[in-house]
Amino acid sequence: MTESERREKRNAYMREYRRVNRERTTQLEYKSKAKNKEKYEAIAKASYERNREKILAKLKAAYVKRPPRPKKPKEYHLERNRRWHHDNREKRLAQKREWAAANKEKATYYAAKRRAVIANATPVWANEFFIEEIYDLAQRRTAATGLQWEVDHLVPLINRKVCGFHVEHNLRVVLMHENRTQSNRHWPDQP
Repeated sequence: MTESERREKRNAYMREYRRVNRERTTQLEYKSKAKNKEKYEAIAKASYERNREKILAKLKAAYVKRPPRPKKPKEYHLERNRRWHHDNREKRLAQKREWAAANKEKATYYAAKRRAVIANATPVWANEFFIEEIYDLAQRRTAATGLQWEVDHLVPLINRKVCGFHVEHNLRVVLMHENRTQSNRHWPDQP
């Protein structure tokens, strides 16, 4: 048996021994490294100096492949979701239609719930004439421009912080896309 074969056989035996006795060998390594800290630091430093170029090239390649990390993850995810919704508009609408057809009871329930929220948010002193005029204006703009216009509540009717009224001062006419993308995050004092 040659020297290299003996070395390979011994290395295979040690690998198997370490695998079987992993916990014991790990504890022995920790004790050995704790006793000979300077020795292991010198070995690591020498290894780094020998392979410095390879290590730096590998780190640089990994850094180039990785996409830039967003500074504010919440804003990044919101923007990514907005882009996806904008790019897949037809797909989303088809999915909504399929869901509504498959779940007629739930769709009816949600529509009734929305009407109830509006009814509860309309005070007795609200001017019904002006409210109807605002909805009429939205329909006229849709007919005139060919774009879909909707009535938006400046202060949302349902929100954790505050709920707005369904009155003429809280309504405005905006494009459907703008109204649907803002959800209930928009406030009048924000740009």
